[in-house]
Amino acid sequence: MNVQLIEKELKESLHFGFLNYKKYRDNHLTPQLLLNDESKGVSVLTTLQEELSQSISFKISVAFVTQAGINMIKSQLIDLASRGISGQLLISPYLGFNDPRTMRELLKLKNVQVRLAPEDLNLHSKFYLFQKDDYQSMIIGSSNLTLQAMKKNYEWNVQLNSLEHGELVKESHERFDDIWENSQILTTDLIDQYAGSRKFKTFIQQVSIETKPAPYEERITPNQMQEEALASIHSLRLAGAQRALVVSATGTGKTYLSAFDVKEFKPRKFLFLVHR
Repeated sequence: MNVQLIEKELKESLHFGFLNYKKYRDNHLTPQLLLNDESKGVSVLTTLQEELSQSISFKISVAFVTQAGINMIKSQLIDLASRGISGQLLISPYLGFNDPRTMRELLKLKNVQVRLAPEDLNLHSKFYLFQKDDYQSMIIGSSNLTLQAMKKNYEWNVQLNSLEHGELVKESHERFDDIWENSQILTTDLIDQYAGSRKFKTFIQQVSIETKPAPYEERITPNQMQEEALASIHSLRLAGAQRALVVSATGTGKTYLSAFDVKEFKPRKFLFLVHR
């Protein structure tokens, strides 16, 4: 496909994506919102795999990468290697999340140059740039190179396309290259050094504590979900069960449910854990 035709389709896609989707025609260069939606059989991973397979080079900058994330695109990377195509991967030491074992696996990707960003940069970007024969495509959003981010989590990413001299893609290259030049080449020695200093950080946030009682004007009572769950838990306890698992959607009141159950059970003490 020649540049003139790409430019024509790109203009149409921008009109469709940003001006009026009813008036203009959709095409394969249209800006896309990339989500993980199992009910529709779509995922960020599908687009990533397709873009990689069509690339002549690529640049990826992610804060976090996992072994499962690498495995999901390994076949595309092997295929690119067989065609002499290589790319760059920039990862981050942010929060000490990346597992040294996974980082060692990255060294086995012969057609992928990997660098570790400076720690004081707190690199938290999720950016994928693919060079095609006639144009460039980029994915910018929230998905790290992990299984959960690529297939399971509710992520929000945008895919955009550009010709070589577009300002957005030009600046994206410049920003990536600037960080790349100031990052360290991933080696076994660097991984060992990272592993030795790696620690998961605990952040303590100061909060003001209101000493007055909360001004509730009426008694808090369980909603329908909580009533049914409390009844089920009560039945399990009567049957001698020591454990129970409640599965309920976000916003339905699991935290209040916990409080209601503690009030009913009246333990001497209890431990309440929450992931964030």
